[in-house]
Amino acid sequence: MGFGLLISATLANLAYHFWYPAALPWSVLPLFVYTFGMSLVAPGATLLALDLSPICAGR
Repeated sequence: MGFGLLISATLANLAYHFWYPAALPWSVLPLFVYTFGMSLVAPGATLLALDLSPICAGR
């Protein structure tokens, strides 16, 4: 779900700027969706990265 939000926010921002010039509220609106998606992805990605470290795995 998080990666879906990241991709949809990116595509929405690219599509908007393809057809329209930059305008303040519409240029930053997809950033809120992107950061929400990133907050969903970050904890899982952090745990996966920590699993790769032998120090954190307790071995």
